[in-house]
Amino acid sequence: MLLKTIFACAVAATCAPGNATPTFDPANGHYYDLIPGAYTWTNARAAAQAQTYLGLQGHLATITSSVENAFVNGLGDVQALWLGGYQLPGSQEPAGGWVWITGEAWSYTNWEPGEPNNVNGIEDKLQYHVYGGPGNRHWNDNDDSGGSIGPPGYVVEFEAVPEPSVVIGLAFAAVVVGTRRRKCEA
Repeated sequence: MLLKTIFACAVAATCAPGNATPTFDPANGHYYDLIPGAYTWTNARAAAQAQTYLGLQGHLATITSSVENAFVNGLGDVQALWLGGYQLPGSQEPAGGWVWITGEAWSYTNWEPGEPNNVNGIEDKLQYHVYGGPGNRHWNDNDDSGGSIGPPGYVVEFEAVPEPSVVIGLAFAAVVVGTRRRKCEA
């Protein structure tokens, strides 16, 4: 039985400490899992990157739309969770220079009113926090330790990220197809 469990974990995931199975979002094709616990942002980032699910690499979740925010918000009632956003050193305070760990565009935000506020000049990590009751999560800037609420859990996101060789291959194929089309039209 133990061998069967180990095999199942190796095939399906790294058996993360969150839900038995990450939840699939059909809107973007990504999987998400809420991991309760007490993590610094730095430790949460490392823990998320160490996880895989169905061969997909994990990372702290990046929420880039209101649709994705609504989906992740509905996953559970954990009070506070780390997300994959941080503020670049030397950025204009309090709202300048926020980026996603994946390099995605920082075009959507869900800040709690009055946030980000950079309390004590050290808040440069993104936290998903319940304000006003369950199901009402907004963003808060916090320091690496989790500040006054203590270290929270985190949201891990699993998504397919094409290997550089795949991207190069797709670009080459697009050039070849475009060249053939132009020859046919001439």
